[in-house]
Amino acid sequence: MAGYIRELYKLVSRSSGWTSVRSARIKLDRGQCRACGRKVNLQVHHIKSFHMFPAMELDIRNTITLCGRCHILIGHLDNWKSCNTEVIHDSHKLRWRIIARV
Repeated sequence: MAGYIRELYKLVSRSSGWTSVRSARIKLDRGQCRACGRKVNLQVHHIKSFHMFPAMELDIRNTITLCGRCHILIGHLDNWKSCNTEVIHDSHKLRWRIIARV
């Protein structure tokens, strides 16, 4: 139920252009999480929070595609109240660690 309420909140708090920016970001990232490469449960994370920087909500350069797991762990440092501004660097670092193990 909490997930449903969260999705409803997103619908009313996001501007009308968000859906197209989200789709474009996922396409730019080849339909996969930039951190781990997963192709399921993809979410688009704002590098700088759009609540704190509303003018950057639709700036595609302020977004990165992450799976649900990486979104909370890397994008929010395991706490939805925080925001990791180093998310691109941290995602890249994790991605190379995963590739090196394979």
